Amino acid sequence: MRQILFEWNFMGEDAEGTAKHHVIHLKEFIAREKIESSRQEYKKVDDMLSSAMMVIDEETARKIKDVLRPHKAYVIE
Repeated sequence: MRQILFEWNFMGEDAEGTAKHHVIHLKEFIAREKIESSRQEYKKVDDMLSSAMMVIDEETARKIKDVLRPHKAYVIE
C-alpha cells in the first residue's frame, strides 16, 4: 500500500519550537487513535521555517486528513 506524508509548515522566529511541539501532538493523536505510523519528525528548513511531518498508510490518511488538516500531503511510492 502507498504511504502518505502529511506536512505542517510553521513560519517565524518560533517555527522550530512549534514544529517540535506539533510532533508531540501527532504522537499523542496516533497513540490515542491506535494508528500505525512509520514516522513522525520535524525538519528545520531555515531559521524562519520548520515543518512537522508524519508518514501514514493511504487508507488511514483518507480517514483522518479532515481531522488533522495537513498543510501539504505527498504520496510516497
